[in-house]
Amino acid sequence: MIRATLADIITTGTSLLLRGAPGMGRTALLREAETTALAAGLRVLRMTGAAAEAELPYAALHQVLWPLLDATPGLPSGQRDALETALGLRDGTPPSPAAVADATLVLLTRHGPVVVLQDDLQWADPASRAVFGELRPQLAPLPVVLIGATRHLEAVPPALDDVIDLPPLPDDEAERLLRTLHPWLPEGARDRVLRASGGAPLALRELPEQIRRATTDHPAYLASPGTGLLDELPLGERLGRLYEEQVRALPEAPRRLLLAAALGGPPAQRADTLRDMATRDTRAPWPRIVDDVTASGLAHLDAAGDGLDFRHPLIPAGLIHLATPAERRAAHRLLADALPAASIVHRAAAAVGTDAELADQLQQEADRTAGQGEGAAAARMMARAAGLSPDPADRIARLVAAAVLAAIGGRLNLAADLVADAATEALPGRPEPAAPYAFAVACTRLQLHGDPMPTVELLPGSLDEGRAAGLRDAMLVLLLLAAVLTGDQRAWAAVERHATDPGEPAALCLRAWTGPYRGVHEGLARAVGRLPRDRETAAAWMLLWAAVGLDAVGGERDALDGSLARGHAYAPRALVDSVRAHDAFLHGRWEEALTVSRAGAETSAVYRHALNETLFLLNTAEVHAARGDLTALTALEPVLGNRARERHLRFVAERFEALKVLAALGHGRAEDAWQHTRAIGPAWSHLSLVDRVQAAVDTGRHAEARGRLRAARAAGVADASPHHAFQVAVAEALAAKDVEADERHLAVYALPGAGSWPFPLARTHLSHAKWLRRNGRPEQAATHLRDALRSFTRLGATPWAEQAARELDLVSPRHDPRLSAQELRIAELAAQGLTNRQIGARLGLSPRTIGAHLYRIYPKLGITTRAGVARALQECRPPEARAPEPPAR
Repeated sequence: MIRATLADIITTGTSLLLRGAPGMGRTALLREAETTALAAGLRVLRMTGAAAEAELPYAALHQVLWPLLDATPGLPSGQRDALETALGLRDGTPPSPAAVADATLVLLTRHGPVVVLQDDLQWADPASRAVFGELRPQLAPLPVVLIGATRHLEAVPPALDDVIDLPPLPDDEAERLLRTLHPWLPEGARDRVLRASGGAPLALRELPEQIRRATTDHPAYLASPGTGLLDELPLGERLGRLYEEQVRALPEAPRRLLLAAALGGPPAQRADTLRDMATRDTRAPWPRIVDDVTASGLAHLDAAGDGLDFRHPLIPAGLIHLATPAERRAAHRLLADALPAASIVHRAAAAVGTDAELADQLQQEADRTAGQGEGAAAARMMARAAGLSPDPADRIARLVAAAVLAAIGGRLNLAADLVADAATEALPGRPEPAAPYAFAVACTRLQLHGDPMPTVELLPGSLDEGRAAGLRDAMLVLLLLAAVLTGDQRAWAAVERHATDPGEPAALCLRAWTGPYRGVHEGLARAVGRLPRDRETAAAWMLLWAAVGLDAVGGERDALDGSLARGHAYAPRALVDSVRAHDAFLHGRWEEALTVSRAGAETSAVYRHALNETLFLLNTAEVHAARGDLTALTALEPVLGNRARERHLRFVAERFEALKVLAALGHGRAEDAWQHTRAIGPAWSHLSLVDRVQAAVDTGRHAEARGRLRAARAAGVADASPHHAFQVAVAEALAAKDVEADERHLAVYALPGAGSWPFPLARTHLSHAKWLRRNGRPEQAATHLRDALRSFTRLGATPWAEQAARELDLVSPRHDPRLSAQELRIAELAAQGLTNRQIGARLGLSPRTIGAHLYRIYPKLGITTRAGVARALQECRPPEARAPEPPAR
């Protein structure tokens, strides 16, 4: 509507009013109107109402006309006198609003077409508002447009042409806007921002940026129980003051009551609790408080019913933002008397200085809270107890305890801050860290800095000396993770010493990564089935790592979902997401893996979780390598190569080198691939087994290929899981010779679930086809090549698709009398529903080139529209390659 209004300004003037609550986008729409008007060559005049000028006559009009005042001498004398007197440029009898409006209209018309933008009209002085009211009915024939914005849902002024009300965005639109503006925001925080914003576009735009800034400056913001990323909402000045005028206008008693309700949450917002607090705070009678709160527009107070209902979710956070520390303490004192169940917490928040008795009571409350699984809330209580402790030793012990609670709860930045505070408080010459301190240091260094060495160096001793107490399982989780990442035998040996029961999760995880493998997959399924579904446990994390080692995450996903990352902490949830993204890559869902990993890497970088960032980037490297994107791999070298080696992340660095092998093979650079295998080191992984064997075979190093396979068979790798068995079978097929090669390839296809891993399956088809072509069986080779080409094309593995297309042309230059290999690839992608731009991105061609190909493809297939491509392709395939018809209904 704004653009249409501006488009007609040369011939028709009009007025428009934007109405909406704070944060609903009024100012943003005015900025958009200004940009549009200036782009069209229109003159723009602006005013912004201000509370300080609300009583100054013609203050708002003065803002509008200030750029035009040099032209007032050209007005007729009566109009000039009226306007200059009104604006204080000359002395005289105050003119009527009608006379000032007439002069204003002449001045605007002479400089037209002109757009007048009026922000915060609710603060415009009455005299200016009267002039604007006089102008509106006279605009129709003139090149003048007035666009105003007000936060008051007042009656529409007379003669106003159009009104645009700006309600909160619906939930789906708010989520779409938030994902567009801040794709890096993790899911838990996104949900909290959506709730807190109440559909206000300004909050959707600014809250995530405030979170990002607060996280960088004050990492403890990551400690909130509600999101794992927020403590008190970091509103910033703009959002924090959205409702300032209504808050400041409230009398002291109702403002203090609303602040207490905001700090106390739903329990403090019940009618009986509010009345109780009002009775204790006897500065104003209860009926007057009800009237004042209702009149403020900040909340609805049903004194006899449900109690308090804030008009917008940002209002409670705004009340807290605007309150002084003394006001917050006073509100907590009210809450302590009104809410016996939370009395200790609110008394602690209201306290000044130290109080040993209160610190003891708060520690007991923190212990009870931790026992209920609320680790983040318990960590904050314990940290406050430390602040109340007069004795330095008690203070240090409570800081360390708080750090452990925060670390276990995934609030890693808070844990790191608490560890640093404990270290600062400690006296020089203190003994080696106790087990809780060692655990907190190890956990924060591993997750936040990607440094596993404190885990390797500190935790084995704590376990061996029996100082781990209740942290044994949590320490074993860290040691297992560090052992996988570093390959350090000290970590593996410590796990082996303390995982003595063969059926316990730690022992299963140990065997999943180091062997013996027989029976581990079945044992994993049984152990996962025994996990509790009502709480998160260290055992669940051990079994997750066991599933990663066995490539069995997908099979156990539903069962593990109920026992992992149940809270909203970002760190553990991101770790689970990175594991699932890797599983998506293995199963051919590459776009899913890439999307999740890119977003996860960006978010982890924002929140300074270096390990999660590294693992997400490793997932992206898997997709880039399989698609042959050498540029993207090179860009990841500083993190996944150099930094990973510096931080002893051997698993990451060697996996990255193995991915270079895969990328080189895709481009047919066998010797380069072989050279990269030499940088991986003696330790091998089943994930790189196929690539290392192919690199050896393609460079004529058949003895090395057979050596790799012997090692895999001796280690019993195929016994670990169906995917391990599949990888070994593919490697054996690629290395096989003579008649055995045919049998080996056929054995791969016959394996249960072979279609679950489409990329190595397509490579098997390609390898088989090459053998078939060399042995004079071109028709069979063509069938396998078509299968390979379809899979590679769907996955976007362009170099591999090009290999398959070249082979297909060799065995069957007229394999389809209508389509070339390139056209077939384009048609396959079009049949999947991809746009020309998406197809071009896959194949490295421009959208226009894709369009030209399709223009030639349609008549060859006997069709006229894109919708017929899939059916035409199905019909032109040989019967053995056709997809089955859907069952008749």
